[in-house]
Amino acid sequence: MANLYISEFQDFPKTLDLACLWSNRIKQKYIAMKINRDPLIFIVEDDPMYSGMIESHLEQEYSLITVYSSAEECIDNLHRRPDIIIMDYHLDSMNGLEATKNIKAVNPDIQVILVSSQEQLQVAVNTLKYGAYDYVMKDEAALFRIKSLINKILYLNAVVTKNQSFNLLKRIGIMVCTVLVLGISLFLLLK
Repeated sequence: MANLYISEFQDFPKTLDLACLWSNRIKQKYIAMKINRDPLIFIVEDDPMYSGMIESHLEQEYSLITVYSSAEECIDNLHRRPDIIIMDYHLDSMNGLEATKNIKAVNPDIQVILVSSQEQLQVAVNTLKYGAYDYVMKDEAALFRIKSLINKILYLNAVVTKNQSFNLLKRIGIMVCTVLVLGISLFLLLK
């Protein structure tokens, strides 16, 4: 009887290794799926020339870009769950600061980059105070700065997502291994 118990138990490490390997593969696929998706970017600019410049500059790297000419249009489309919103500070009916407050009230995870020709420090401070990720001056380097900020946001989101995914899948892996151990223990007890 003891020999039977030992011989059956010798397969247990192989089973445990397979379960952990399976858990690892699921984790890697899940993380890759979450990180590699193309971000949805909204551009909110009432000047069609400038919004076209931003769009054409970003289309080199990103394919999911939607342009709106007003903050209201953008807010009405938040159900599409954009990752990043690039918004002019001076819009016709609602300025970028008010729009940022409304966007953050709907979904605080959306990152807003405000763009303006305003050189006043207080404007930049207020935009950050009310939830904007950053403030970019409309100058010759603005398009490159916007792209750099988008890459930074995506990198930070990927790190957070990877960390959250790892913690979730680590718990799943522990549960799978625990179920296997309990199953084998129960099997051995019932023999």
